[in-house]
Amino acid sequence: MKKLLFFLFTLVVLASGCGKKNTFTLEGSIKGLPSDTILVFYQEPDYKLDTILLSKGKFTYTITPDTFTIFSLLLGEKQILPIYADKGESVTLNGMAGKIEVKGKGENAQLAKHIQYLNTLENYKNYETRRRQIHRVARECV
Repeated sequence: MKKLLFFLFTLVVLASGCGKKNTFTLEGSIKGLPSDTILVFYQEPDYKLDTILLSKGKFTYTITPDTFTIFSLLLGEKQILPIYADKGESVTLNGMAGKIEVKGKGENAQLAKHIQYLNTLENYKNYETRRRQIHRVARECV
């Protein structure tokens, strides 16, 4: 009987450890921020503020969301980055202020695609501006 109880207890402990993690982790390295503190503004389901302290531009932020949670990172005066947190998921941010690469799953993967597309548009706009400047200078030289 004792062996049976020990076996059942061990089985329950092992089974509970195999489940999905209940935490969400945001980690990364962002250079060029105006401060060593990132403000975190939660929008769904609760409205609250938190902070992430950077150490040499690197950080790790772990929460235990009860449900799907949306929060935004306030990275400076003009840059806000939404993050979608769910149990067992993680997101990685890398880059410089204004040019941040997002790696994650689900909604965060979609966010990464949108950011990449916007960066492509910005690069094209910069290319077109430079091209026009070169043509204008070339015409002036002729």
